[in-house]
Amino acid sequence: MSPKHLAEWRHELSMTQQQAADALDISLKAFQEMEQGMSYDTRRPRFVDRRTQLACESIRFAETFDSKRLMKAVHG
Repeated sequence: MSPKHLAEWRHELSMTQQQAADALDISLKAFQEMEQGMSYDTRRPRFVDRRTQLACESIRFAETFDSKRLMKAVHG
């Protein structure tokens, strides 16, 4: 997952950076660095690690599943 995809994921779920960091159980700074693609301290590239990528996909799936379940309950 690229930094661009991470930002798109966050916007797709209408989350702030803080909400996304909380949902992923990482610090706000770590999330911001991954979304920017660079470490603020070292100015080196900061990649989205595999755990974070899998967590993003899991959260997206849960959001989609809950939305479909809600629509089914409302519309029968």
